[in-house]
Amino acid sequence: MDGCSVPYIFDTNCFIEGWHRTYTLKIMPDYWKLLAEDIVSGHIISPSQVKEEIYKKDDDLKTWMKKRQIVPKLLQEEKQQIENKVQEILKNHPKILKRLGILEADPYVIALAWLKNGTVVTAERDGKRSGDEHKIPAVCRELGVDCINPAQHIEGRGWRFVKSKICA
Repeated sequence: MDGCSVPYIFDTNCFIEGWHRTYTLKIMPDYWKLLAEDIVSGHIISPSQVKEEIYKKDDDLKTWMKKRQIVPKLLQEEKQQIENKVQEILKNHPKILKRLGILEADPYVIALAWLKNGTVVTAERDGKRSGDEHKIPAVCRELGVDCINPAQHIEGRGWRFVKSKICA
């Protein structure tokens, strides 16, 4: 991977929050262009569970995501290592099972980053407050997995977005 030594593993909320609120396609098309380029090059990856969560809603983000291969091809041994790490995460952080005990993408995001020695990118708060022990940043800290937010990812990649003109 040129210009990027480790992969960034994106959590579902980075795509959903960015697409619908923070970095909308209408106001920041260059962000989504750069994101797409990093997905194609393998700098940005996500487990299949992230894709499945995005596909639950039939919207423009789903259409955008369908055009990109975000899920890396994994060997069977790697898949088993991820499943083992997910079970370890669930054992030590049962509250990561959020809604009604449904297993979501979070432990898979962390496990993929652990396996690939990558950096998790999530919009979840830092996990330093009481009751946040099950949040992605807190679990990553415990496992020694790097974890940043989307703004830190943009800064770390050296991306700059400059307004060229104001339209009234």
